[in-house]
Amino acid sequence: MVTCEDCARHPGTHSAILQVKGGDPKNVEKLIAEELETSRAEGKVEGVFEKGGKYHFTSKSMARAVARKLKRQGGELLETSKVVTYDRQKSRQKTRITLRVRFPVSRGDVVQYRSRKYLVIGMRGGFVLTKEGKKIRIKDIKKVPCRRMEGFYISSRPPLVFLESTGETIEVPEKGEGKVEVVISGKKVWTLPL
Repeated sequence: MVTCEDCARHPGTHSAILQVKGGDPKNVEKLIAEELETSRAEGKVEGVFEKGGKYHFTSKSMARAVARKLKRQGGELLETSKVVTYDRQKSRQKTRITLRVRFPVSRGDVVQYRSRKYLVIGMRGGFVLTKEGKKIRIKDIKKVPCRRMEGFYISSRPPLVFLESTGETIEVPEKGEGKVEVVISGKKVWTLPL
């Protein structure tokens, strides 16, 4: 638990909650670490702790800064606030905010755009980046069901991948080596390095 030394805040006390649905958890933790470093450079003592998949912040401004960065990466942001108590000394309400960032698609998902299927390798600024090299607006795509399995290359001519979960070997469209994630949607097959 983080305790804010400069204001004698109790452990576990927080003023903002960040919930991230979809997206890369490593990316979220990297953004939080960057914001903590920035606040320490400014001389502020702030803390973040994870509890049940949610990030609890001692600072509303830091939580909002992380949420804005996630929104720029293609997430949908919703902010709500809740009155927690009333501060009699300052004659105002104390609130706690909840920031929800939802990513409609994530790396490894298959999307459909103009009757063609594409594999998502990333998101940036409201756009989906595909393995085929296309950059498509998030609002123009439709998520398509797919199967995702881990495997490893066993041959390069023809490129074959052994799927560990099913015990079968399938031919893939590109050469590679090592462990991969195989994504199958209909008759289309893609690989993503792990």
